[in-house]
Order: sequence, then C-alpha cells, then structure tokens
Amino acid sequence: MKLALCEFSSNDFNDFPDSLYLTRKKLGLNDQFYSFVPCPKCHKLYKKEEVVDFKQEDNPAIMKCQHIEFSNSSVRRSRLCNTALSEKISASTNQTIIRPNLMYPFAKINQQLATMFCRPGRENLLTLGILPGPKEVSLHKVNHYLAPIVNELETLWAGLTLNRTYECENGKRIRGASILVSCDIPAARKICGHVSALVSCHRCEKKANYENGQYNFAGMDDVGYSARDSNER
Repeated sequence: MKLALCEFSSNDFNDFPDSLYLTRKKLGLNDQFYSFVPCPKCHKLYKKEEVVDFKQEDNPAIMKCQHIEFSNSSVRRSRLCNTALSEKISASTNQTIIRPNLMYPFAKINQQLATMFCRPGRENLLTLGILPGPKEVSLHKVNHYLAPIVNELETLWAGLTLNRTYECENGKRIRGASILVSCDIPAARKICGHVSALVSCHRCEKKANYENGQYNFAGMDDVGYSARDSNER
C-alpha cells in the first residue's frame, strides 16, 4: 500500500506504515472476527488467549488438546487427544512467542446484522466462519465449528435490539429463525448426515452416473422418478 501511495506522491507518504499490522493500528481498523484455535487432529476449539497465554512454571509453553473424542466409549473415554495446539517461535528480542498451528476466524452474527441493517438495500450473505485447511474437515468433527454458530443463532431467536438502522434511526428490535440447512448436495450430506452425494439423491431413487472418472447427476430428462422412503438415509 505504501509503494502505491508513494507513486502518486513521492514525499507525502514517507511516514506511512510499512506493514499491514501497523497500518490497521494507525488507522484504527479492527476486524469483527473472534479467533478460535482448533486442534489439528480432532478439531476441538479453544480460545486463542487460552492457547497463546498458556504457561508452565511461569514460562510460555505448548498447550496440548485435552479433548476426548469418544467420551461415551468404555474403551476410548480415557484417551486424550494430546495434540500440540501451537509452536514456539524465537523472536529477535530474545522472547518466546507462542503461535497457534491453526486458526478459526469466527464473526458474531449480531455485529454483522447491525452493520447490514445500517446499509440501504438488503444483503443475504453473512460470513460466520472460515474453516482451516489444508484438508477437509470430516463429518462428525465439523460439529466443533458449528457449535459457536448455533449458540449465536439461539441468542438471535431470543431477540436483538439494534441501536440504529437505515430505515429506523431510533433503533429496531429484530428476531431470527434459521432453517436446517441451505447448500449444495455435497455440503448437505456432510451437515445432515445423509448418504453420500456420490451414490444417490436423498429424495428419489435417481443414481449418480460415473463418467470421466467422477460421479455426476447428469441425464435427468428421461428418468422415471420414484420417491425414496423418508425413513431411509
């Protein structure tokens, strides 16, 4: 950013911050994301401050995951995940910095709705969280990421008072209800736990075709639809 500004005016922006961190600090810009630290193995979420400020004998230390994935199992209920959540980085000032291995940015629904209602028109998309990579989260482990979103939706059902909106300068009280899920077929399988999207449709007996090394649902014109039993998954 500084290079671009200096191109327009060579001397006026010599004191402009060199890094994104310093630029945000100087301009007073703050993001609306709250950061969780996921376990790289089981994806249990921890507060960032809990991991970064973890100490043993008053020294910065690596916090390990204490989650038991199958707590109801008589065999596995004593097995802690015990995966390292962070790593130690040596800074130039001879200080030890604890850096989380993964980050899960999560945006509070209330903050986004307050911003959305202050703008003209209506938006229909809220970014609540960004799942970390590099691998896709498995079916049952994605529940850890959904938990804070569900908690936010529960507070929205109880009601939220906005201090000001684009249409109501004196404020407005809103409530919200959520449908189960609205997404494409692969995501629906992961969230709702239906049969694989590569096998069949959850509403009828239509089977996926296998062409060019991948499954697809092409060729729907001449198919005789037969409704699937609602008790099947």
